[in-house]
Amino acid sequence: MPAPTGPIVVIGGALPGMAAAARLAALGHEVVLIEREPALGGRWRTSGDGIGRTDALPPVLTLPAAWRDLFRKTGRTLDLELKARGWTLDPAPPAVHSFPDGSALALPTDRGSQHTALTEALGREHATAWRDLLDRLDDAWQALRRLGLEEPFGGQRAIPPHRRALLWGTTVADLARTVPAPLSYLVAATAWRIGSHPRRTPAFVAARLSVERSFGRWSVADAEGHGLPAGVLLDVLADRLRARGVEARPATTVHGGGVSHVLTDSEAVGAGAVITTVHPWHDPPLGPTRRLFTRLRPAMAPRVTHRLAAGAVTGTTEEIDHTPHGPVVTYARQAGDDVLTTVHDHTAAAPDPSAGARWDGPHTWSRMPGLRGAAGWWSATAAAPGGNDPWAQLLTGALAAYAVHGALTGEDVRPSNVAYRPRVRRRSAAAPPTPGDAPP
Repeated sequence: MPAPTGPIVVIGGALPGMAAAARLAALGHEVVLIEREPALGGRWRTSGDGIGRTDALPPVLTLPAAWRDLFRKTGRTLDLELKARGWTLDPAPPAVHSFPDGSALALPTDRGSQHTALTEALGREHATAWRDLLDRLDDAWQALRRLGLEEPFGGQRAIPPHRRALLWGTTVADLARTVPAPLSYLVAATAWRIGSHPRRTPAFVAARLSVERSFGRWSVADAEGHGLPAGVLLDVLADRLRARGVEARPATTVHGGGVSHVLTDSEAVGAGAVITTVHPWHDPPLGPTRRLFTRLRPAMAPRVTHRLAAGAVTGTTEEIDHTPHGPVVTYARQAGDDVLTTVHDHTAAAPDPSAGARWDGPHTWSRMPGLRGAAGWWSATAAAPGGNDPWAQLLTGALAAYAVHGALTGEDVRPSNVAYRPRVRRRSAAAPPTPGDAPP
C-alpha cells in the first residue's frame, strides 16, 4: 500500500466516525480522530458510571449485524469482546405496544410467533394483513441495502429500477392506512422514531419493521442477566480504536481546512484524506458548503429522561405508548436494587442537527450529503442517505472507509467484491492488539 501524504483525519467521534476510523486503521492506515467533546460517542455519549449510567442510545438494538461486522473486520469478534467483560448480547423480550383505545399487544419478532400473537390478540384478518405488509417491506429492505447502506447511494438515477420495491410515491401515513387499526400505529411509528412526520416520510422507511422481523431485537446483559445501557458498546468500540492504533484527540475543535489539512484550535493537521462526520448545518462548514443543504432540515430528536425507582426487572424491557402525535417509548432495566427507566418521548421532540435529516418527501433522499462532498472532502454523517438509525450510521462509516481506502490504494475492499479476502493489517506504530485479534 503506498504511503499517504499524511494520516487520514476523521472529524467527529460519533458512530460514523468511530466506525470509519476503526476500519481504516485495521486496513493499515494511520488515523487521527478529532472530537469536539471530551468523550467519544457524539449524541450517544453517556453520563455516570456502572449500573446507574444513562445515555440516549436506545438499549434495544436492531440489525446487530452492523455491530458484529464492524468488530469482525477490525479484530476480535463482538461476542468475544463482550464475553471478556462478562457480558452477552441476548434477544430482548417482545416490545409491548399500548394504543389509544386502551388495548395492548406484546409483539414477538419472528414471523411465525408474530402471526400467532396477532391472531390470538386481534384476529386472523389483522394477522394476515400484517404478514402481507411486512412481506412487501422485505422487498423494500432488499432495495435499500443497495441504496446507501451496503453500497453508496447513486442519487436519483439509481432509484428507477427499485421504484416498485420502494413503494415509490407512497408515504408512511399512506402505508399505515393499508392495515387495520391499531396496527396502523406501528407503521406510523417508524417515521416518528427517526424524527420525521409520517405524512412526509417515504413508505420505504417502514422497512425497519422488516428488519426487526428478520434480525430480531437485542440488548447487552451482564452475567446476572441484567440489562446494560447500549452505550457500553461505545466503550468497547473505543477500546477497539485504541487497539488498532487510532489517535483520538477529544476536546479538540475543528475550524476549517481542506483536503490536505485540518485546522484545529491549536494547530494545522496534515492529512492524506479527510472524512467529516459532523452534521451538514455545521458552522463553519466542514466538507460540503451549507448552501447545498438549505432545503434539508434536521430530524426531530425525542426528549430523553431517566428515573430510578424501587423494583425488579429481567433483561431490558420496552413499552411503547402510541399516540396520534407520536410514540412514547419506555425502556427499563435493573440498576442495583432499583429499576432505571429511560423514556424517549417523541411527542415532545425538537430539531437536533446531530440527529440526522428530517424527511420532507422522497426527494429529500437526493439532498442528503453523499460520500464525496464539495472540494474533495469525504462525508459520513447521520444525515447520509443510509439514515440515522445507529446501525445505519455504522454502515455509513463503513462506506466512507471503503471509499477512502480505495481512493488511496486502488484496492476494493467492499463486501461485494468477492475477489477480496479481508484481513486485519497491523502497523508497527499501532498499539499492541487485544489478545484474540484476527491474525494478519
